[in-house]
Amino acid sequence: MVEAANRHGVDIIAVMQMSSHYHAVVYDRLGRLSEFLRDFHGVMGRFGSWRDRVDNTKFWSAEESEAGEIGDLDTLIECAAYTLANPTKDFIVERPEQWIGVMTPVDLLGSGRGTVYHRPKGYFDPNGATSEGVMLCSDYPHELEEQLPHEQFRARVKARVEGY
Repeated sequence: MVEAANRHGVDIIAVMQMSSHYHAVVYDRLGRLSEFLRDFHGVMGRFGSWRDRVDNTKFWSAEESEAGEIGDLDTLIECAAYTLANPTKDFIVERPEQWIGVMTPVDLLGSGRGTVYHRPKGYFDPNGATSEGVMLCSDYPHELEEQLPHEQFRARVKARVEGY
């Protein structure tokens, strides 16, 4: 996800990987969401098939990905909160930070920091272009900073997550 986002100029705001699907809130200032999704889904699908040692199967559902434009800051806050609260609202864990999947910690939202993930051994070409490790950062679009500073954004999302 990180490399596809960097390649296509997409900011990752929030991510929550569930066992059968994922939620992501991204900012696509260049209009390249479809290319980002193609690259990200392609790598994840091939990796999932390799990891599960299956051939000729679909890792992703045949249904199209659902993507929608977020029109205002209140909706952005709600989408980020829904994304991060997903395992808690489904009663899988009590708090989002207890989730063991790939996710954006609420306390790092919009900070430009995140968790480092290392590429799995045996799948990617050791001499290939894929990085040894990537940081899944939570970015906050600079275009929004004047309307709502990222610290306030984080506080509002955190309060909403705790309400789920």
